[in-house]
This record gives sequence, C-alpha cells and structure tokens, in this order.
Amino acid sequence: MSPESTRGLPRAGLASYWLLAQDNLDLQTIPDLSGHGNTLQLGSTGGVDANDPTLTQAGAVFDGVDDYGLCSMTLHGAGRTLVAVAKVPSDPAVYAMLQSGGYATYHAIAAGPVYFASDVFGGTQRYAHHPSALSLDTWYFLASRRATDHLNLWVNSSRYVAEVSGALAAVDLPWVGRFTDGECPYHGTIAALLSYDSALLDAEIARVYGWLKAELAPRGVTLA
Repeated sequence: MSPESTRGLPRAGLASYWLLAQDNLDLQTIPDLSGHGNTLQLGSTGGVDANDPTLTQAGAVFDGVDDYGLCSMTLHGAGRTLVAVAKVPSDPAVYAMLQSGGYATYHAIAAGPVYFASDVFGGTQRYAHHPSALSLDTWYFLASRRATDHLNLWVNSSRYVAEVSGALAAVDLPWVGRFTDGECPYHGTIAALLSYDSALLDAEIARVYGWLKAELAPRGVTLA
C-alpha cells in the first residue's frame, strides 16, 4: 500500500499494518499495508485450513484453541509501539493478541479479565493495565508503547503507565493470537494490528486511534 493510502497515519517507524477486517474472506496470507512486505500467515496447530482463524468483514475470529497468525520480522528500535483493535466474546483468563520477542524477552498486548500491556526485559516482568474489567463483545483500541523509562497502555483514549528502565533489545515479532510457547490462545475478533519500531508520541497514538476509528467504522467496527 502506498503512503497515500494510509494518509493520516504516522509513517515514521511503521513496521507493519495488517487489516484483518477483509472483504476477501478466503485469504490466508494477510498483506502488510505498511509497504514493508511483512505478511501475516493465518493458521492453526491442527494444520487444517477450515480450522484457521475465520475472516469476516469486521475482523479475524480466533477460536481460543489453536488459531494463530505467524509473521517473520524484527523490531530494532530504541522504542516500540504495538496497536490492536479487538474484542472478546466471553470472560477471558489470559489471551495473547500481539507479542514481540520470545519467552524470556518480550513486549505484548493481551486480555486479562482486563486489557494489559506486558513487558519482560532483563529478567523483570512489568504490566500496565486497565483498572477495571473489560466489557464483553465491545471493540477497543489498544496500544502499548515501550520506551526506555516507561511502558504505557492505551485503552481507547485513556493511558496507563508502568515504570521501567533499560534499553530494548532487538526482537522478532512472530506471533498473533498466542504467546511464543503456544500458551494463551486468543479467543475473540481482531480487526487491525500495527507495529512501530519506535515509541510514538502521545499525539501520534491519538492520530492512530482516530484514523483507525474512521477507517473501520464502515466495516461495523465501532470504537468509543
């Protein structure tokens, strides 16, 4: 996709943009609309196409059993930002939406019974989380920003903070809908995912929120 097609999105540091709210419901490979070629392959551990995440015009439905998305890319920046537009249909235990890194070093967005951003670097795990239980079957804009001194979670336009320290390592961004070890498969619908190889400014995250809210509304994805 050309920069013209994503006019209004912050482009600096944009590493991937996957639109899972699709008109072509037979896709198994989701193109990277950032223009960097980081495609997302949908699959399931059963290896049967009919058991993969189900595409709808509002997003990809993950079954909470063995569905996942797999890509091959690395984030190198001194900061990073992960973005998801998602909803869950039932009270979750822990569901992973988007993870960068492996088991011991990672940065992720997940659903608790609350939405949270999780961060493990240098052997220490930290969380920034929404203070109350999520509303079921409700679309949320979620963004997790990791910089050298803080970890932020945005839930729609509200921001939550966890203090952190230390430089980021370069990490792969392999999994959507589960953690690297296969645990915590996501049960719910994901409309869009973006990753930035930089820690976006508050105003830039607000621009991403407003842009996705307008772009996804015609597909029945309503953000507060």
